[in-house]
Amino acid sequence: MKGRDAKEIDRKMRFVNRGAGMIDKAIMKEPDHVMVRMVRANNSSGLPKFFKRRKYTKIDLLHIEKVITASPEALNKAGQAQVYFKLGKIFYSEGDKALSQSYYKKAVEASPDSIWGKRAQKRI
Repeated sequence: MKGRDAKEIDRKMRFVNRGAGMIDKAIMKEPDHVMVRMVRANNSSGLPKFFKRRKYTKIDLLHIEKVITASPEALNKAGQAQVYFKLGKIFYSEGDKALSQSYYKKAVEASPDSIWGKRAQKRI
């Protein structure tokens, strides 16, 4: 948030890079921590492209998918739907429509009444 709220561009850059490094270190310590991965995925997807963090969105969401496949209780159903919906968007943007549809369907199956399940249903 310091990066978002800083007035000078050099301070913004410094704070964003410092925060991103902190999240990366937390993941190195606990690579299967779902919430830390969610924070990094969401943070990375929201940053401008020149930070070169977008790759972490896909990496983290795919890792979370592995964790919740092995231990579904690691993330509630609405959270699972969010992961699947966001993976659907990523694969759609990459041109893989079939895989995108598969993830949208998983989102609906995980939590049809959640906002993520409803959004996914509109894309099927």
